[in-house]
Amino acid sequence: MPVSRMRTLFVDTSSLRDAGFRNPDFQKLLLRSKAKTLRIVVAEIAWEEWRTYMRDTECAKALALRRQFDELKGSAALNRILGRLPPPALALWKDEEIDVASKAAMAEHAADHGIEIIPIGPDHDERTWRRYFGVRVEPPFNPTAKNREARRKDIPDSWIFEAAVDLIADRRELSALCRDENLATALLRIGARVFREPREVIAELEREESPVTQELAQVEPPTSAQLGDPLATALSKALDGFRNHERTVFGFIAHFGGPAKEELWGLLSRAGMTPQVAKNAAERLTLAGVIQDTGNHYLAVDRPLAQLAIASVEKDIIRLLNQEPPNGI
Repeated sequence: MPVSRMRTLFVDTSSLRDAGFRNPDFQKLLLRSKAKTLRIVVAEIAWEEWRTYMRDTECAKALALRRQFDELKGSAALNRILGRLPPPALALWKDEEIDVASKAAMAEHAADHGIEIIPIGPDHDERTWRRYFGVRVEPPFNPTAKNREARRKDIPDSWIFEAAVDLIADRRELSALCRDENLATALLRIGARVFREPREVIAELEREESPVTQELAQVEPPTSAQLGDPLATALSKALDGFRNHERTVFGFIAHFGGPAKEELWGLLSRAGMTPQVAKNAAERLTLAGVIQDTGNHYLAVDRPLAQLAIASVEKDIIRLLNQEPPNGI
């Protein structure tokens, strides 16, 4: 990934609530967003969850004070001291007023720091319910939950997840700041790079910006074949075909967001690659640490590398979608 490319950081409710307005590392991220060197995006559902959480906190404080006042006022007439005084008065904000103020404050906060709020997409509800009601429960819903009711708490996360899916679909490298385990797992599955703490994001950004990293990003070390090793040259030529297989398998895994293995073998078979060859390539990619084998799926580990793989199989994907016969892989 070119170090000059602006990173997109997708922030979940769990991280917004944990960092709040005062976390010093999150403040550094906001300063980068304000300076337009970092793009911070938040799903509308996550933003509303954070806003209403803070709104409800303030409403609860007002309610507690109102109850204390009502108790005092109710007993004042029977009190030897307070009964001699005029009836007390209390002017507190109504919940509706607090709600309006919270919306204005959050809109101002987003505008001041360049935070982009992603609205709910027209098809997000259909996609959410497909994951929820499907025969095979899909993340961020927990497939090990005993019943459907236990999965209901993940419905807001599913809408948040769909916003991230759209960003990935736009072929954008995506980092995510997320503390929720189920959602983090789902984000990893589609190729996002997940961070738990703001300081981890800061460390990664500073590493990318270091002069040493930028210099290394522009230089590729020479291979043994380039140095004139006859055996390395011969092996390199012999293994070229395998590398093409690995490139194709990796590209399909990255493009289709870590499909189930049987689905992957089917897609590759339609593209002209036998399941045996595809499985061997996937095993080599797993041993190399390029992809992760979860048991039922393969997931891309390095998103920037996955983007390159996607680009390399673009013609194969188009041919597959158009149902054109492949030239052979």
